[in-house]
Amino acid sequence: MLFRSLVTTDLEIVEFESPRRLVSRSIGRIKSTTTWALEPVDGGTKVTFVGDYALPLAIRLVGDRAVEQLVGGQVRQSLVNLRSIFALDAPII
Repeated sequence: MLFRSLVTTDLEIVEFESPRRLVSRSIGRIKSTTTWALEPVDGGTKVTFVGDYALPLAIRLVGDRAVEQLVGGQVRQSLVNLRSIFALDAPII
């Protein structure tokens, strides 16, 4: 994908409340604050992701839909990685 070669960023963990919450901030061309919240539910864990992004003009011109697909793909991959780390059988929805 085009974005993968154009966009790099550094993440800083700015808040961590084990095992319930992680907040990170990115610096570089894309500025963002993202929050992962983990909540115990019957039979598993509910994972909530919230991201707030400030995109440079060149990326905004590509279109919101393309950026949404990129970020959505990264979030889905992160969920797959979490499931693998914890050897969980729960579906990713």
